[in-house]
Amino acid sequence: MVSVDATQPSAEVLVVDDNGGLAENVAEMFSLAGHRARAFTDPRSACDAARSAPFDLAVLDVRLPHQSGVELAAELKTLCPDAEIILMTANATVDTAIAAVRQGAFAYVQKPFDPDELISLGSRALKQVHLGRERLRLLDELARSETVYRGVVESVDSFIVSVDAAGNVQMWNRAVAEVTGFDAASALRKPFSSFLVSLPARRQLSRAIERALAGEVVANVELSLRTQSEGQRIVRWRFSRFSFAQRSEPIVLAVGADLTDRLELERRAAEAEAMASLGTLTAGLAHEIRNPLNAASLQLELLSRSADKLPDPKLKERIDVRVAIVKEELARLTNLLSDFLNLAKPKGLNLEPVDVAVLFGEVLALQEPLATGANITLVQELDEGPQWVRGDHAMLKQVLMNLVLNAIEAMAKREPGSVKLSCHGQGDQRVEIRVEDQGPGIPPEIAQKLFTPFVTSKEAGTGLGLTIVKRIIDRHGGTIFVSTGDPGGTVVRITLQRANPALRSARVV
Repeated sequence: MVSVDATQPSAEVLVVDDNGGLAENVAEMFSLAGHRARAFTDPRSACDAARSAPFDLAVLDVRLPHQSGVELAAELKTLCPDAEIILMTANATVDTAIAAVRQGAFAYVQKPFDPDELISLGSRALKQVHLGRERLRLLDELARSETVYRGVVESVDSFIVSVDAAGNVQMWNRAVAEVTGFDAASALRKPFSSFLVSLPARRQLSRAIERALAGEVVANVELSLRTQSEGQRIVRWRFSRFSFAQRSEPIVLAVGADLTDRLELERRAAEAEAMASLGTLTAGLAHEIRNPLNAASLQLELLSRSADKLPDPKLKERIDVRVAIVKEELARLTNLLSDFLNLAKPKGLNLEPVDVAVLFGEVLALQEPLATGANITLVQELDEGPQWVRGDHAMLKQVLMNLVLNAIEAMAKREPGSVKLSCHGQGDQRVEIRVEDQGPGIPPEIAQKLFTPFVTSKEAGTGLGLTIVKRIIDRHGGTIFVSTGDPGGTVVRITLQRANPALRSARVV
């Protein structure tokens, strides 16, 4: 007696046999088992039915008119690849059995057959169909979930990096690639620490990964991430452990927020506020300071002229030496006051297209005598074709004069060498200008505060030169980085906006 499996969903069954009565009986058996079954005696009619409505199981006689059951099985499999086939025959041979296996038949049944065994065999075949379709559904759902997951990871502005227990990068999303310039292909399977700026930051990263692997959520870890252009970004990271069911090794997921622009805006706002207060104070003091400076200079001049009339040459010489010393110190005070005024109340920018080649030529011509006297060669290197930047010609000239002078002074007591000015394009929007020397490099104690007022490594320096340089570049919307060169010396990198020579000038206060 045919039994109904209540746990199995109803299926579409095709029965094809040249004996119409047998085909109807087999179809009725599957109908009694809870399925929708259709009987056919002609292979063409069965194929037409399969085209109009998909089927789950086909029970086929091997010997059919116009086409064998094995050939029909192959055609039906093409129409419904996930369906199963059971072949029936009254004259079983090894060749037909082999052909049935090659066509992916689920079973090969010899007539006469037991009805319950055939239905049981059909139930097992339908379970296989159900499992196969469920597997495909789960794979499709997994693929959709992965697509959504990847879309979220790649669309957010946050930095998302995953590393294994050894600290090697396993994932590197679009935001990190765009900001740093290192694409995912160049970052994967490399140590995450190799993208950090300093050794202390790498130690901090290592400790954060260890704590995260131990199950702790490590937040508010600020690390300096280097960029392909030799700059750096300040990123606040959150590290947490993430485990996969299919793998024994957990990973550490690092989610970072780029603080660089925000910190720079905060720094500039604080600097602008401080400079506004300083400007008000300086403007009031400048007049009061210049008056006694002028008076002191005048008295020194009168003292020097009076000394010229002294009959004792040795006394005159001693007075002249002291007068010279005081004049030199007064000159330093005057220069310091001028730098202070320039820093506190800078002039407005006259922005216009500036030819870098002309700018280099003017700077090198003015600094050539000083460099020659120090046995230093000045060289320049520019990309082919005209290089124009948007800026104030006089102020950019002041920047380069200051940087080249610093380079010459840094090399003055060393072996003969060179100072190089170079200009290279950075895409369609930016231009990079470099000043490179072969001096002793940057002292570690001032490397992190080069642009801080009154910080200097020179014996007689005011400590305002690089501060003014940084302020000028900031007002141009550019960037400036100072680093130690390879194998030594100092490299100053300035990026400025590329200009169109046809544009008119604009004055910016």
